[in-house]
Amino acid sequence: MVGRILPANRPRKSAQQQSPSGAPSPVPARGQIAPTWRTGDKVLWNGYTGTFLRETVDDQVEVLIGTRTYRVSKAELRSAEPR
Repeated sequence: MVGRILPANRPRKSAQQQSPSGAPSPVPARGQIAPTWRTGDKVLWNGYTGTFLRETVDDQVEVLIGTRTYRVSKAELRSAEPR
C-alpha cells in the first residue's frame, strides 16, 4: 500500500475544484423571507398536503405525503398553515 493514492485523496482536476469563496447562498426574492421548516410542519407540494421530515443536501428536503417520502427542492414547498 505504500505510494498508493486512495480515491478520496487524489488531487482534483481543475474543473472539479471549488471556488475559494464557495457557492453563494440562495437569496429569497426582495421583501420575502425564506421560511424555516421544522419536523412535523404541514407543507404543500404540487397541490398535495404533506409533513416536513428533514433537510438534506443541495437545498433538498424530504416530505411525507401519505405513505411515501419525496425528496423535493426547498423552493417548491409552501406552508399549509393558514395565515
